[in-house]
Amino acid sequence: MNPFQKFVSNHLVFLLTLGVTLALTGCNSQRGTLDDATLEANALAEAINHGLVGDPLATKSVRMSFDEWAKFSGDDAGETPDLPIFVFVIRGEVVWKGPSGKAWWGGEAERFDNITVVLNAETGKSIYVGSLRAGVPLPVEIP
Repeated sequence: MNPFQKFVSNHLVFLLTLGVTLALTGCNSQRGTLDDATLEANALAEAINHGLVGDPLATKSVRMSFDEWAKFSGDDAGETPDLPIFVFVIRGEVVWKGPSGKAWWGGEAERFDNITVVLNAETGKSIYVGSLRAGVPLPVEIP
């Protein structure tokens, strides 16, 4: 085998190996996201900052596109529809407050039994934090 044939043969093997590896690992154009443990920790910190008292009674998380979330919330928040997000719903005692530790409106803090935190799954940054009144369906049902 002459040097040119050897060069082509070696590179052909490399390219075939690379192609098989990419096919087996499911490599595609999907955006990279943070792992669930990191996102849950960020979401829990947001929930505590907004009034979660004590330990959660139950939690549930789901990943979805921002477009799917916008259909539930009715708000596009200026995000791109294909943005991957992490929705973390918590059942527990919530005394709603703003970042200052006081109620947003300056009066008594309102009490809820749930809080939902929506994070950008790529960065972990908060997109939405809110609680819903009893009887209003949560974005993700939890016990």
